[in-house]
Amino acid sequence: MSRPSTDSQQTGPAPITAALIFVALFVRIALRQWLQARGSQAGFPVWVLSAYVLLPAMAWVERKRLAAFYLTTANLRQALKEGLLLAALAIPEAVGAARFLVGGIAWAPPGMAFMALANGFFAASLIEEPLFRGFLLGFLRRWGLGEAAAVIIQAVIFLSGHLRYAARGQWWMFAWVLAWGLILGWQASRHRTIAGTVVTHALVNTIVFMFIGGAVTSL
Repeated sequence: MSRPSTDSQQTGPAPITAALIFVALFVRIALRQWLQARGSQAGFPVWVLSAYVLLPAMAWVERKRLAAFYLTTANLRQALKEGLLLAALAIPEAVGAARFLVGGIAWAPPGMAFMALANGFFAASLIEEPLFRGFLLGFLRRWGLGEAAAVIIQAVIFLSGHLRYAARGQWWMFAWVLAWGLILGWQASRHRTIAGTVVTHALVNTIVFMFIGGAVTSL
């Protein structure tokens, strides 16, 4: 009688499928930047819509190992509480962004707050957190990297998806992206869940949006 295979013994189509999806998730980042460099408006919609196809596909393929990718409700209360507190760090970032992008703080109308928060969740944190602090960080740990090394590497790769800031000479924003990549990676690793990082990321984007008057074209 054969013994059931374990995760470490798993071979066959599932790991190959996961690898292909993982590569596709990062190809779409390069595709977005290439389209934007050519002046195309299709980059952002392609980036968002493709994520909502590929991320669920990856989650389904890895459905028996989701905890290894921080896709779990473990330590949920502590993670969410810390996520709310860490969002306060967005205030100095938002002040700097307003100064460098629009010449000073230009408050967005209060009525735009809900739209900004929805955008922060659905066009940013619900995409980037499962990808970078979920699957990427989880795969780096699976491949034998230590916690610190995995957090740093995922932060650098996260930064590479925001090269548009460097191309525009917006080094303030570029540095903050790296800082947030490290903070969010540490946060996910510390609590073993991305629940808090999803909240932090969405709130950070919302705060910056409101400080720059809703000038999303500047980001």
